[in-house]
Amino acid sequence: MEQIIERIIKLKNKINLFKNMEDKDIRLILKDIKFVGYQTGETIIKEGDTSDELYILLDGKCKVNVGTTNVGVIEVNQAFGEFSAITKSPRHATIRALKPCKVISFKIAFDILEKELKGFSILYKNFVDELILKVDATNLEKRKGTFV
Repeated sequence: MEQIIERIIKLKNKINLFKNMEDKDIRLILKDIKFVGYQTGETIIKEGDTSDELYILLDGKCKVNVGTTNVGVIEVNQAFGEFSAITKSPRHATIRALKPCKVISFKIAFDILEKELKGFSILYKNFVDELILKVDATNLEKRKGTFV
């Protein structure tokens, strides 16, 4: 597990979710971390499911569907699944591998974050920033009509 945490820390400035966070805060809040591989077409997240797992795409590319509508893609170093982890609500989209993918699956120790206010505020700001980027990218793709 320590090896996976070190990889996340090494990539933290490329992963919007962890930008500007201190290494010690990242170590403190991550739990249930694992590497997972998915084959082309395999479902990573299913719309309607409940889970507090988050993911970071390390290799490959994924597509995002809401119902039968393709609404976007996930690229390397992007985090996904964060909205349901924060809100404790069912998944809003299905994520499938467009080609073989490697991801890091993990959970956030929200109980610890509440005690560690600085790391907590930076992480939540990063969550919001990431969601804004995703909405902007989706809107741009809709205008272009270029969904995969």
